[in-house]
Amino acid sequence: SKLAATPSTEKAELDDKLAKPREFIETPTYEALHGDEKSRLLEQEEAMSDYSRALRDRIAAFTD
Repeated sequence: SKLAATPSTEKAELDDKLAKPREFIETPTYEALHGDEKSRLLEQEEAMSDYSRALRDRIAAFTD
């Protein structure tokens, strides 16, 4: 099995993935979606952002 990535690597990968929904939310295609689907995408973006902040805090704790 693959070993777990370091928090720094994990955060970099997550931030790359997080850019996609953030960019999509700014498009006319997003605006055309049904309200429920828009809400789910915003919920996904928020959860990913929370996860990224948690990793940032873990990384900061290692370097203090």
